[in-house]
Amino acid sequence: MMKKTFKSKVDKSIVIILIASFLFSFYALFTEINQPDLYSSLLSLLNEPSESRSALLVLTLTTVFVVYIFVKVKYQVTDTQIIIHNGLFSKTIAIKDVRKVTHTINVISAAALSRKRLVLHYFDKLKGERQIQISPKDRKGFLAAIGMTLSDSL
Repeated sequence: MMKKTFKSKVDKSIVIILIASFLFSFYALFTEINQPDLYSSLLSLLNEPSESRSALLVLTLTTVFVVYIFVKVKYQVTDTQIIIHNGLFSKTIAIKDVRKVTHTINVISAAALSRKRLVLHYFDKLKGERQIQISPKDRKGFLAAIGMTLSDSL
């Protein structure tokens, strides 16, 4: 049984926006504490119960979760299935159910870390016609692995 794994393409602009967002949030939190330096701010957070400590915990957990998702987005192709791993979730689509593959450039949330995406149009027995957006780094290799070509061009 063949099993090929494809990493997700990651847009630098998405990474920059996320890093800037988290850095700004951490900066805002630490300046709210009113300590002279980062070390004093951390000691204050760890030693005194406060709303800021809860905010730091939530911000840290959110950061870890986002990094985890970035590391875990991948697409696996077997002889009969496409398995899309997106952080804690995965979706399996039978290759025979894929009707067509098209391009899109989109920023809406999906199992893709790039704006330049492939859209898999497939049939789900319970929900009918569906689609899912993915962004394999090796688009040509992915298409070859599922035995399809693009139905449109950008």
